[in-house]
Amino acid sequence: MNPCKPLYLWVTSDKYELPLAVADSMEELARMAGVTVGTVTSSISRRKRAKRPGPSIRSYGCPGEKFEGGKAMNEEMKMTQEREGRILEAAIDTWGSEMQIIVAIEEMSELTKALTKYIRGDDAATISVNIREEMADVGIMLNQLSLIFGDTAEEEIRKLNRLRRRIEDVTGETLF
Repeated sequence: MNPCKPLYLWVTSDKYELPLAVADSMEELARMAGVTVGTVTSSISRRKRAKRPGPSIRSYGCPGEKFEGGKAMNEEMKMTQEREGRILEAAIDTWGSEMQIIVAIEEMSELTKALTKYIRGDDAATISVNIREEMADVGIMLNQLSLIFGDTAEEEIRKLNRLRRRIEDVTGETLF
């Protein structure tokens, strides 16, 4: 067993990269930063391409790590942030930004269609599997769009805070 554990940090964007939050998992850092896990993943994978001001997300992993989430993984199935970033960048480099934008639109349309089938009451078990597959496709394309258009962490935080305020207005309760 490897005693080394990866760390995920939300840091200032200046040359000092002072930590704003430190977590043991991407999920925990997403909660702390008020963003989605997808935002954490895409921020880590595009670290070298980030051009926008504001806090950044960093990952410090373990060399030669063969385990993720406590479970042994086949090397072919292991997807690290570095590998994901290289794949996403290669897709943009291979087919171009405009084509990847078109594919993103197509994938979002396929998710919309699957969700509509679910609401209509079609075979829920089959449709749920399809929805998860389409969500994965859309997530991958959103990560590519983040590489093309820039990090959305600031916008997500602002919109999540707005949603929190709306919920509090409707329920009359303070969430946190």
